[in-house]
Amino acid sequence: MNDINEEIRLAFDAMSLLLVFVTVLFDIRYKVIQKEIEKSIPEGDKAKKQLRRELIRGILINSAPLVVITGGISYLFSPLLRKVIEQSKLNIWNFDFFSSSFVFIVLLIFLFFLWSCYLTILLLIRIYKTGKK
Repeated sequence: MNDINEEIRLAFDAMSLLLVFVTVLFDIRYKVIQKEIEKSIPEGDKAKKQLRRELIRGILINSAPLVVITGGISYLFSPLLRKVIEQSKLNIWNFDFFSSSFVFIVLLIFLFFLWSCYLTILLLIRIYKTGKK
C-alpha cells in the first residue's frame, strides 16, 4: 500500500495545478456556452446562418477545449484510479483519507468532463435546430 501512496502523492503534485486550471477554465467557458445555448433562433435564413456559424465557432473555441482537456485529464488519472479502487477496502468509519480524496478529486474532474460533453451536445442540438426550416 505504501507504493500506491507514493504514486498518489506524485499524482497530487500534478493534480493540484490541473484541478485549479480545470475549474477556472470551466467557470470561464460555462458562462459563454450558456449564453450561446440560450440565444433565440432568429427569423430569416441569413440570420439563421449567422447564428449557426456563431454556434459552430462557440463549439470550437469554448466547448471542444473543455471536452478535450477534462477528458484527457480523466484519462491520465484513470489507471491510478483503478489501482487505488482495487487496493482499497470500503470502510465507512475508518477510511484512508489520502486515497479517498484522490478518488473524489478524479471523479470530480470526470464530472466536469461529463458536463462538458453535455453542454457540447446541447450546442450541437441548437445548431441542428438552427439549420431546420
